[in-house]
Amino acid sequence: VNNFRPNDLHLSDKYVDSSISLKLNADFIGSSLDDLEGRILLDSLILDAPQGQGAFLDNLTIAAETKGKRKKISVQSPFLNIWINGEFSYPTIPASALHIAQRYIPSLLSLRKTMPEPHNNFHFDVQIADTDIFQKLLYIPLEVKMPATLKGHFDDDTEKLMVEGSFPSLKYNGTLYESATLLCNNLEDELNCEARVRSGRRYNTLPGFRVVKFSRRETP
Repeated sequence: VNNFRPNDLHLSDKYVDSSISLKLNADFIGSSLDDLEGRILLDSLILDAPQGQGAFLDNLTIAAETKGKRKKISVQSPFLNIWINGEFSYPTIPASALHIAQRYIPSLLSLRKTMPEPHNNFHFDVQIADTDIFQKLLYIPLEVKMPATLKGHFDDDTEKLMVEGSFPSLKYNGTLYESATLLCNNLEDELNCEARVRSGRRYNTLPGFRVVKFSRRETP
């Protein structure tokens, strides 16, 4: 793809006087999203934009592998790496979070009824090393000054979850945060979530919550 201009096709008004060039190679087999195997190779993505808003991505690889019920998917690049490993169905991943959370927050039960029943058990690991592409290509006002991580697991059978994130230094929408952490789990039959952010010399604990498990007879 050479000199693709989204604004000329009225696809977006964010890329005025900008063009995108890249090399793409895809090799996938499968009859549905859940049994896809193969990889996508993106090479030398160039965003040619005025006023210093151009960007370059050397390479990005998306790979998917399926063995029986287990799947592996990875996204690898100089700025972002993602690994997901376990038994899962892509369309039901959001439902896993609701499936577990509705034990503690019954008001979510009505929302979950509109979603497919999940049977997922997977681990995930996200590493962010650079956010220049996020800012210039996707217009997300996030700048990571040190590598950030987000990892955890969901298990629908045991109804357990764990999510933890570490962002040592970041700037969002122009505001600098020297440290931010996130922890959410229900390992002791209580849902505990806490986010802490340090801005300047002060630590601020964002409103965390601790919700005791509801038994079946207490749940409406």
